[in-house]
Order: sequence, then C-alpha cells, then structure tokens
Amino acid sequence: AAHVIYRDVLGIYEIDTLAKKVMLRFADLPLESCRGRIPTDDGYVYVEWRRENGALIYNADAPIGYTLHVNALGVEARPG
Repeated sequence: AAHVIYRDVLGIYEIDTLAKKVMLRFADLPLESCRGRIPTDDGYVYVEWRRENGALIYNADAPIGYTLHVNALGVEARPG
C-alpha cells in the first residue's frame, strides 16, 4: 500500500539507484497538495507538490549525482 501511495499520489514513480535516476510521474488527482520523502543509500528523495491556478507546482530534490525526470499525465506540471 505504501508503494502505491508514493508512486500514484506523491509522484515518485521509480528510483534507479544504479543509474542514479529518479522518475517522477504526476497525475490529475483530486488533492490540493502532497509531500513526502523516500530514503536511498545515497540520501533522501524528497517531493512536494500543490495545486495553484489549475497547475501542479512541484519541488523535488534527490541525492547529489542523481537526475530527475518528470512526466505529467493529464495535468500541467511545473517546478516552483
């Protein structure tokens, strides 16, 4: 259940610690905001998002050396 919440609600779709890549995938959900973090051996992956004027505004942070990749499904998502 926790995996589904992190993936489908928070938006942390996949963490590949070997490739040092974090895949974020945001969906159009009936929530106003969400935030959370997941530990890795290299540090935490942190994501928070909120709705603002019909868009999903997100902030994300990953351990040093990791890259973030964002995909939005049916919602306008932009960093903020």
